[in-house]
Amino acid sequence: PRLRWRRPSRRTGIVLGVVAALLLVLWLLFDWNWFKGPLERAISASTGREFRIDGDLDVDLGRTITVSADGLRLANASWSKQARMGSAERVEIDIAPWPLLALRLRMKEVRATRPDVWLETAPEGSGGNWVFGDGNADEGEPRWQLDRLWIDDGRLLFLDPARRTDV
Repeated sequence: PRLRWRRPSRRTGIVLGVVAALLLVLWLLFDWNWFKGPLERAISASTGREFRIDGDLDVDLGRTITVSADGLRLANASWSKQARMGSAERVEIDIAPWPLLALRLRMKEVRATRPDVWLETAPEGSGGNWVFGDGNADEGEPRWQLDRLWIDDGRLLFLDPARRTDV
């Protein structure tokens, strides 16, 4: 049997036109900042600490995904006298897209501008404020990997009261 091409109905043309117009409007109005709240909640839940993005969030999609954010803050452990563990004026993260399909995060490069990080050991010496959540790591392959870290004009303070260390 021979297939014949039929001209689409007027109704199909209208539906396709409306869908195209809606996609165009979405593309013109789309703002990555819509994802700030969900991202803040996800990081806060996974670290057990309050995480905030005070500035803009942006994502550039391509062979490498680049996520950038301005004005980041991470709260400190509950036992610390310092309220904030870290902050940065700007952070850019280059992410390899393929490992994301296996729920793995491979950060090819992290660039931090003016980070201010406060690391300290717990008063009873049972670990440090860099241990997040319950402190139990999964056995096997890690869920994230960092290849390169670039710091521009950063500050790091390390305190270990039990050993009287202040660096």
